[in-house]
Amino acid sequence: MPARHSLRRVAGHEVHTLANKQVSVSLVPLYGARVVSLKDLASGREWLDGWTPLSSRRLHPPRKRGEFLTSPLAGLDECIPTIARGRVAGRDLPDHGETWETPAPVDPEAADRGELVSTWKLRSLPLDFTRRITLSGATVRFAYSLTNRSARPTPFLWAWHALFALRRGDRLEVPPQVRKVVTRHGQPRPWPQAYPDCDLSQADLAASGLTAFKGFLGPLAEGAATLRDSRGPALSLRWPAEIHPYIGLYINRGKTRGLHQWAVEATNVRGDGLHDAVRDKSPCHWLAPHETREWLLTARVSA
Repeated sequence: MPARHSLRRVAGHEVHTLANKQVSVSLVPLYGARVVSLKDLASGREWLDGWTPLSSRRLHPPRKRGEFLTSPLAGLDECIPTIARGRVAGRDLPDHGETWETPAPVDPEAADRGELVSTWKLRSLPLDFTRRITLSGATVRFAYSLTNRSARPTPFLWAWHALFALRRGDRLEVPPQVRKVVTRHGQPRPWPQAYPDCDLSQADLAASGLTAFKGFLGPLAEGAATLRDSRGPALSLRWPAEIHPYIGLYINRGKTRGLHQWAVEATNVRGDGLHDAVRDKSPCHWLAPHETREWLLTARVSA
């Protein structure tokens, strides 16, 4: 069955949805084409945080422009060209990048074909970014294109910043070759028991006394991760590790606004700041003059 496109208004916001019999995905153009819902229609599991239940849906702008922490902290944002704010090539890079609060209208002709296409022309660095969302059976396909407008090499950081709802019994599965996690401060720790009596693969931080954690897995030989519900439903992510060789793992156990959620971020940089990555000449972090780089991330639901 081909994907159906629909348009509705939710709390005054334009919401575009693609759906077939197995999966649906919805986004809000006003807030950087944030994907607010990724739902397994067979099991009823909503994977992204902040959309259900209706009584606590988070759909609002930040209190102040550029303040990501006062945004809804929900759904899937594209973080580019950085996560942490900083300064690169004489330019200030905003918190969590530009696209999350830059309106990105949906291409109406593409929507009629069953595609949600969003584009951004970045101001902080000379980059053009396009995301194309399509459905294929139980799989949501996120196809990306990034172009360097400049005649000089340009660095970038991209993170698939999906904040997932956290339910009791959920667990994260990563390739078996992963043996360690590196904290945001650069400290290597064993995976998944990074702290005594804690299991990061189940978002378990209780014995550590921490209420939040950010770390990085990789470099990976295979870009893969699966979130699994204890009752059966799963969400399997795949992406090219040769382009984006890391997973950024964020666990929030009430530290930020009392929320319980986690993020599994495919990314090309082991760190949150592009200003740190530019010292590394890895081709994963750089685009050659006028280069266009393309990649695909898939999210497959199963009951």
